[in-house]
Amino acid sequence: MFKALKNGELTYKDQIVTLHQCFPELKEEEFISIRDGDGNELNFLKSLDDLETSQRSMLRNLLKKNLQRIEVESFVEVKEEVELRYFKIVSKRGHQVFYTRLDDWPKRLDENHYLFKDIHEDEYLVNIHFLDKKSFKLISGLLE
Repeated sequence: MFKALKNGELTYKDQIVTLHQCFPELKEEEFISIRDGDGNELNFLKSLDDLETSQRSMLRNLLKKNLQRIEVESFVEVKEEVELRYFKIVSKRGHQVFYTRLDDWPKRLDENHYLFKDIHEDEYLVNIHFLDKKSFKLISGLLE
């Protein structure tokens, strides 16, 4: 059913997927949407308890990691400062700012997804397929 890849990605029926908690603050192990790279829902889990033990344990660990990963909806500003790169973004959590070192580059996860790690090791996930033109232009020079 589910398989964790070495690069941290998850597959479901041999397709790379992401997990989206519908109510992460209230029921972090219930009501989980399984989505493909385009955001289409492939399946829905009412509860992790519905899975066998090994699958439940794997998804529980991935969900904890996902809670720490911020999904970027748009970039408002990107600029270089002394030894740091400044990012002002919009996420589901609202407007945020983070910094990366100038020699740190986003990691390409697949065709559309890049992972930025800030100076505190927080992770910011970007799906370039869904970025507006301004946002893409702001980060295009950083992408491989």
